[in-house]
Amino acid sequence: MIKNSSFNSRPQEHLVRSYLNEAILSKTVDLHMCESIGSTNDYVMSQATESAAGYQVCMANHQTGGRGRNGRQWLSPANSNIYMSVGCQISGQDLSLLSGLSLACGVSIARVIDELGVQLELKWPNDILVSGKKLAGILIETRIKSNNVIVVVGLGLNVNMPDCEAQNIDQPWTDLKSSMLHTNNEWDINLLVSKLIVAIASACDSYQQTGMESFLEDWSKYDILQGNEVWVCIEKREVLAKVIGINDDCSLKVEMNGCVKNIYAADVKIKLKK
Repeated sequence: MIKNSSFNSRPQEHLVRSYLNEAILSKTVDLHMCESIGSTNDYVMSQATESAAGYQVCMANHQTGGRGRNGRQWLSPANSNIYMSVGCQISGQDLSLLSGLSLACGVSIARVIDELGVQLELKWPNDILVSGKKLAGILIETRIKSNNVIVVVGLGLNVNMPDCEAQNIDQPWTDLKSSMLHTNNEWDINLLVSKLIVAIASACDSYQQTGMESFLEDWSKYDILQGNEVWVCIEKREVLAKVIGINDDCSLKVEMNGCVKNIYAADVKIKLKK
């Protein structure tokens, strides 16, 4: 049950820990919560060592250097949103096998937010939307150390974005406060945070074992792009394409200029309907 909570409330470390202690995870969680930090992803990566066991988790009330995909700035005002990173080690050195991890994490996070009664969508490869507006973003960073890959999954989730900060956002956006106006659901930010940590950690474990197998059905349910026209940014120009779906390697399959192509790394914008 997600209990009542104010949108202006902040996660409390002892309550998040208490919920995590009740969760069933294959590894221990080393939780670090701080007032302000440059980047939660950077912190977790800096703590990663070969001997580090379990999941390394960092949460911040404010980020001075938060970033999204392709190095873009992620606005991280204090007392407003959720900024967290979860790190773990994955055996092996083939980074290509992790190409779909952001999709798997997106599905796991979407399942949690779904419990709040929020109708959401997933946009390949790392965005969580509500009615086409960005609610959250995922940033996955990796580093090879000896025979393992250090994986850090960063999540920025808008909870109660101040209007003065929102003026600097260059794309349609929303937050939980706006998205839950008509749900009448009760919720607890500490429980929500703990569930998000568990969701990301579990997604990393499951993906390492079976890839996208356990996520495909829900990906199809949430996928906002399949069957729709999009603009694909290629070499600084935008090309119109129709999305067919995702491939086994989690690249995006599109029809472009009469040909089927696979997109591995590109900005994709939904074509607005007139």
